[in-house]
Amino acid sequence: MLADLRALLALAIRGERPFAVGLALCIVGSIVADFTIMLAVLAALAHRRAGELYGQQVVIFLLAVALFYVLNVRANRELNRRYAEAARAMVVGITGRLPRLPLLEYEALGRGTLVTRLLGDGGQIAGCRRVVYGVISGAIRLLLGAVLAVQISPTASAVALGAIIMIGFIVAAQLGGLQRGFGELAPDDARMYDLLRSQALGGPSLKVHRPRARALASAFESISRRVEALRVALFTTFYERQFAADFLFYALLGVTTFALPLVASVTAEEVRELNLVSLWLVLGVVKLISGAPKLTSAGAALARLRDLEERLGDARIEPAVRDGELDGGPFAGFRRVRVEQLEFHYPATDGGGFTLGPLDVEFERGELVFITGRNGSGKSTFARLLAGLYRPSAGRIVVDGVPLADETRNAWRMLISTVFVEHCIFERTHGLDAGAEARAPELLARFQLAHKTSIADGRVSNRALSTGQRKRLAMVLAQLSDKPVLLLDEWAAEQDPEFRETFYDSLLPQLRDEGRLVIVITHDETYFSRADRCLRLEGDRFVEVSP
Repeated sequence: MLADLRALLALAIRGERPFAVGLALCIVGSIVADFTIMLAVLAALAHRRAGELYGQQVVIFLLAVALFYVLNVRANRELNRRYAEAARAMVVGITGRLPRLPLLEYEALGRGTLVTRLLGDGGQIAGCRRVVYGVISGAIRLLLGAVLAVQISPTASAVALGAIIMIGFIVAAQLGGLQRGFGELAPDDARMYDLLRSQALGGPSLKVHRPRARALASAFESISRRVEALRVALFTTFYERQFAADFLFYALLGVTTFALPLVASVTAEEVRELNLVSLWLVLGVVKLISGAPKLTSAGAALARLRDLEERLGDARIEPAVRDGELDGGPFAGFRRVRVEQLEFHYPATDGGGFTLGPLDVEFERGELVFITGRNGSGKSTFARLLAGLYRPSAGRIVVDGVPLADETRNAWRMLISTVFVEHCIFERTHGLDAGAEARAPELLARFQLAHKTSIADGRVSNRALSTGQRKRLAMVLAQLSDKPVLLLDEWAAEQDPEFRETFYDSLLPQLRDEGRLVIVITHDETYFSRADRCLRLEGDRFVEVSP
């Protein structure tokens, strides 16, 4: 707990000593005011029993209540603002760096992990103000309560302090178990998200493919049972220990009320005051125990976000795109791309990996090239390598005699438009200027999308389209980007025969004749003759295919 508390406090303080001092004064001042309220009540009761006036205690009580309110409001308001700012800064910083993470590592993170960490963990940190403040104030309340108990009766306070120490051990055990439990739950929560997303997006296919639906349901049930077992064990143990703490409090009240006067010199007045202090201490323990799970969870959330930040550290991410690279930098106006002994090794997962190459091939601008091959032969991987999205394990890509390197890879990427099998249509047309948007209606009409969606004011009006329509829209956006290299992966697979024919007979030749290098991954043997060259990927080489 202490490590989590220190980390969360450091996140709010940000190394600013004046704020740290002010926060400490607010917290200590509010607890002193709380303590003063208890002293004023005890003093007023003593004066009342003696038949004396207690107006001074009433004034002290009211002033302490006002101070308690003001200091708590001020401290909590500032902490709330700082945690919200810190969470936003972390999430924005991570999302800003994610595009610079090497694509292979980006894919390895998984959608569930990213959503869980950025939204779930970020939300926990933004809302952790209450538990941080509650745990600190609860701990200080326990300390001051122990001092007051000693003043009332040293003998009786020994019993109270013994119970408090035992409670401390219980709380420490609870927190350790929660820390481990939340760490075990995190990967399964992310996996459950991925399975739920598959069910949400794959509704139609699951209805017509019963074995797949059963397999998905079985996987979800299996992981949900594991999560259920972990949560039941985790929170059962936690609340059993909390009940043990409650038992100790009741035992403390029973001992001080019934047993202690029989064996020690303790007056009835001291017993009443001690019990009142004990009840006041209960509030501190309640704050401490109730805040413990949330504090531990927030600490785990902060650790996960910082782990993600570490993965996005300067040493692991790619250089940012510079203004001079937006038009292709040294590769603007290129004529020829040559692949030399290119290899790529996927890391082994579930007992197997994948190796592509070594490959040698050459492409020229103004050329239309088809790439075919069996499923799983590495065609899509090659396209990602050629686009500079994957870093090759060996070999190189040479553009007009200049080898592609880490410092020039961004410039090469700026010359390429892609439509992969898995593609994303963004709500906004980021990067398109007014001139490009002006051409959108004509292209949308050509692809019979004008009645479905529009592109204007930097926004795509409707993205709820069929798979084939989404690919057509992706093609429109790729054409509007007006890049000299176009990589298309199985674009025609979901198209009607008329669009497929238009694609091969009209669109692709037009794009080539405009001076682009157009590379199309396809299995449509009927249209192989439309290409300038057709290459089949076989193992570690490209083979020319005759139409």
